[in-house]
Amino acid sequence: MKTTLKMILGGALFGTVLFFTWPILLVVFTLKFIFTPFGMGRMMWMNRGRHFGPMGGMHNFAFADKIRTMNEEEYTQFKSRMGNRCC
Repeated sequence: MKTTLKMILGGALFGTVLFFTWPILLVVFTLKFIFTPFGMGRMMWMNRGRHFGPMGGMHNFAFADKIRTMNEEEYTQFKSRMGNRCC
């Protein structure tokens, strides 16, 4: 008797949760598919490395300081390696 009652209550609870959450999920997924083609996903991807690091976008200055401390030979090797990049 107790197991049957538990199964009925569990099914009713599961049905209630499913009944009330699927419209919310439908709205969330619809909004995601509406805004993703208009650049929302690309903006998050492009800004990922700029603002969310432990240095808060200041890693470029740390890299410049590393270049300032190089001697001439290291700097010419660095320029030749960076010159081969596409950017």
